[in-house]
Amino acid sequence: MSAPVFTLSLRLWHSTQRADDIIAALQLPPRFYHSVGSDRQTPKGTPLDGIYEETYCCFLLEKKMRGHLDEYLEHWCEYLEKFTEFLNDFLRTNGKLEFYASIFLDGDKGFEIKNILLNRICALGLGLSIEMYRLSDKEAARIVEN
Repeated sequence: MSAPVFTLSLRLWHSTQRADDIIAALQLPPRFYHSVGSDRQTPKGTPLDGIYEETYCCFLLEKKMRGHLDEYLEHWCEYLEKFTEFLNDFLRTNGKLEFYASIFLDGDKGFEIKNILLNRICALGLGLSIEMYRLSDKEAARIVEN
C-alpha cells in the first residue's frame, strides 16, 4: 500500500502581535498573512470593507506529496523547538498555533501518529488539524512517492 498524499502547513493567530514579527521570529517564508488592524483585502489584493481583527500567518511546510506524515511532523517539531521561547511567549499572550494537514486519499488508507509525537507537538503548544479529501485517479498518478 502506498503512503498517503498530504500537504502540511503551520498556522498562527494572535490578537496583538504583528505578522512581520512572527515571520521574522520563525524564519520561514509565509504563504498567507495579514496583521491585526490592517485593511482587509482579497488574496489578489482587492480592498474589502473593514480591518482584520487578528493577525494570521500560514506557512506552507510541505507541498502536496506522497509520504509519511509523522516523519514530516517530527522534522518540523525539531525545527520549531529552536523557537521554544518565542512560542511560549506567543501562547502566553493568547496566541494560537497549529499544524494543519490536508490528506488526499486515493482509496482506503490509514496512518498512525504515535503518542510520543503527539506529546512533542503538545509540548510546543501546537494543535493538530487534519482535513481529508478524495484524490482523483488522474491526480494520484501524478504525485511522486517520497
